[in-house]
Amino acid sequence: MPRKLDQVALLQFATDATHEVGGARLITGKQFIREVFDGLKGTSPASGAVPSTLPLLRTLQLAADAEHTVSSPERRLVRY
Repeated sequence: MPRKLDQVALLQFATDATHEVGGARLITGKQFIREVFDGLKGTSPASGAVPSTLPLLRTLQLAADAEHTVSSPERRLVRY
């Protein structure tokens, strides 16, 4: 847990012109996901799982843990 919490205002879309709103750092949804994902890299779902009461964070932890797992294109569950 960080010593000082970072207050953020989370918006789906934002301009680069404004960096702060009401004392909170303004970030987009994409930036939020990236920051959380990067912060969870190296954590182990087996020995240090994010609690199930935080499903978004737990899902991102599982994704970060699987980042370097190889999957074959023909066996992927989701294809776009």
